[in-house]
Amino acid sequence: MKENDLNTPLNGCPVVAQRVITNSGDSLIVCNIKLLTDTIDFPLSHLLSYLEIVKLDDREDATIDNVSLQAVSPNHIGLYSFYGGIKLFDRSGNYISDISKKGQGPDEYTLSPSDMLIDEAKNRFYFTGPGMEKLMTFDLYGNPVKHIPLSRFKNLPDRYNNQIGFRFDSEHERIKIAHVPFSEEEPALWIQDLEGNLIQWTPGKHLASRRDFSNTLGNAQNTAANDYCIGYWYDERVDSLYHYDEMENRMRPVFTANLDCISKFHKYIELPGYYYIYMGDYGGVVYNNVYVLIDKQTLRGSYVRFKLDMLGNIGTGQWLDFTRGYYVRCTHPAILQEQWQGSDDFSELPPNMAKFMRYLQTHDVEDMNNVVLIGKLKQKQDEKFILKDMNW
Repeated sequence: MKENDLNTPLNGCPVVAQRVITNSGDSLIVCNIKLLTDTIDFPLSHLLSYLEIVKLDDREDATIDNVSLQAVSPNHIGLYSFYGGIKLFDRSGNYISDISKKGQGPDEYTLSPSDMLIDEAKNRFYFTGPGMEKLMTFDLYGNPVKHIPLSRFKNLPDRYNNQIGFRFDSEHERIKIAHVPFSEEEPALWIQDLEGNLIQWTPGKHLASRRDFSNTLGNAQNTAANDYCIGYWYDERVDSLYHYDEMENRMRPVFTANLDCISKFHKYIELPGYYYIYMGDYGGVVYNNVYVLIDKQTLRGSYVRFKLDMLGNIGTGQWLDFTRGYYVRCTHPAILQEQWQGSDDFSELPPNMAKFMRYLQTHDVEDMNNVVLIGKLKQKQDEKFILKDMNW
């Protein structure tokens, strides 16, 4: 396929990266940030096969705000907030149950989860994170079932602060556990069976980070590759996005960037057709957020402002993340109301979504529960985009 046939928003942007061969024989894409010349508006519909808005249940038990972690599946939504805990909804927004709670009991967690997964085929909700010696396992009604022990967890000296992510290999009944190591001897990733028996592991080595307990694990799982990245808060280092090579049992670098200021927070995320960098300044919270997108095929790239073009070209919010093939944003209706302020043309929206937007414009929505925007990442750039109507 010719480059011009791709019809991507980056077509007019300069080539900002090159492919190099490392000393270990790996093909590595290196982005030169200094070659980025402009910031463009990037329509999110170019990345998504669909977008839908789900209005969450307004019942008191369903109320949740300040969501920091989410999991979605074809029929369910899982949301975590520090004060609200983990709540499970169906894809129509109806509250189903809480999942576990904070505490010291066998079915409870002590620190915030760092990864969650909904497996509808097995009727399971999984989560884990710092301080958890097991992969917490519940059914989709909120009932605890047999938890899965994490084989390497008890050997970690700082296990109450290390971030953990996981990926199921259902075909072989195994789990790949990704981990932020604090020493060269700690594992960056290990593979175990469902009973907690260790199969193999790879040490952290150069990936080991300082013990500031805030570095963020990147294990986005938006492609078939076993991707791995650490988002460093304070470490001044040139880091990379890796693919875990199971046969050679090592991390293979695939993408990096020559950043102007590597002391900024930054993390690399792999999408089906792009590499995505997000970074910002840190002062208790991340601010001055900046986004970079690089086309894998053409190596063209730019600073980007992501826009929900299908919803009147409004912004996407402060953080834009993609995990397990989804874009998910949980926000309050008042924020959407403010973004839509002054607009009364909803003619291009599906009927129920237009009705919802008109309602936001004319009512006090402060007592509403949140809404969740859910988009599925395209696996091929020529997929059509669909704006789904909402249940309203």
